[in-house]
Amino acid sequence: RRQDQGVHETFLDLWFPEIAASEWFLALARLVRSQAFHVVFAMVLVLNCVFLVLQVPGGPLYSTTLVYTRVFVSIYALEIALQLLVQGARWYWKSIVRRVESLSILALLCLAPFVKADIMHADTSEDATLTQRRILRVLLVLRCLPTLRLLSFSSDYQIFARVSLNLLPRAFQMFKVIIVVMYIFSISGQQLYGGGVKYDSNKLQDTQYYQ
Repeated sequence: RRQDQGVHETFLDLWFPEIAASEWFLALARLVRSQAFHVVFAMVLVLNCVFLVLQVPGGPLYSTTLVYTRVFVSIYALEIALQLLVQGARWYWKSIVRRVESLSILALLCLAPFVKADIMHADTSEDATLTQRRILRVLLVLRCLPTLRLLSFSSDYQIFARVSLNLLPRAFQMFKVIIVVMYIFSISGQQLYGGGVKYDSNKLQDTQYYQ
């Protein structure tokens, strides 16, 4: 442990060194750092993917979407809390995948309380119900983000992600050039052909463009 070298890695090392050095916490730390810990939560990610497919609108488990969302969010939050306690925030924040995962879980924790438990059986004609249905769809999208960690288990994907991140600065420069070119193209089209075609024009009446 780096604590022996005078460097505090985690919150517990800094503020509660007695707990960090206790036998039960050291056993917990070995468990969190073990391969079995990561395998178990990887299986939870796979189950989440399966349930997401079954919980699409019209699916067999659509009515239980909110329940399973809260279950999976609780499991994810527990995993993040354990890793922050054992590994430290600096280690956790180094990975982009873990950043996306933690932010998505935080958003899920903030949005989930706004959805009522009986939303699946409520009248969809009410504005409040429609709003909660939209929030529920956002929750489903956010539940997809932690599954990105499954891709990180592949060494080929890690190489692809690393190369993509290294290319982002050059891609951003190219994107600015594309914006300028498309802006000039749109302005030129507007000045050359603007007003040539109107909605009430009879010239389009017998063509495929008339509606």
